[in-house]
Amino acid sequence: MLLQCMMALPIALLVNILLGVAIASTKLEFDKQKLIQGIVKGGSIYLAIGGLFLIAKVIPTIDVEGVGQLDILNALTVIISTVLGIYVYKDLQKLMEVLQLKTQSSDSLKAWNQPQGTSED
Repeated sequence: MLLQCMMALPIALLVNILLGVAIASTKLEFDKQKLIQGIVKGGSIYLAIGGLFLIAKVIPTIDVEGVGQLDILNALTVIISTVLGIYVYKDLQKLMEVLQLKTQSSDSLKAWNQPQGTSED
């Protein structure tokens, strides 16, 4: 499960960034700096998770005083699947927003191009 999530996470991050660009372009609010920050954030998250994955491979369990034994691999799997779920949820929200914006934009364009006092109906 962890390996599958690790393969899917960068795709979800990329989709999130691309949909953010689409939304910004539709609103004519594209910000190159924000795009770069999104890419850096996504890459940082993925590298951090990769580091934790390597730690889990070297030390699968660790004894934590007062807590007991912690299975790093299982804990990481729960966290990664949660993060993946959050990003997929955000991706779906952004996709809905993009589709709605495109519909609104095309409706506005039709109304704008139509001569005064006429109707398509």
